[in-house]
Amino acid sequence: LNTRVYFPNQRKKDFDVIARKICEKNETMYISLISEQEKLDWVKKYQYVDGIHPNDEGYQWMLEQVRPHILKYLEN
Repeated sequence: LNTRVYFPNQRKKDFDVIARKICEKNETMYISLISEQEKLDWVKKYQYVDGIHPNDEGYQWMLEQVRPHILKYLEN
């Protein structure tokens, strides 16, 4: 497990703010994937050794977070 992250937290927050603004401007749903509490689990369970990209389980976790929103949207 590599606990070194190459993508600083402030940079992630900056991207989050930008992504939210773009979604709002385009009237598109924004889904936040990582809460503050989940960050520690993310590093332990889902992060590849490069310090940013998820492993297979991480991509599965992301799908599980997004899927309910997509299905809800498709049902309407």
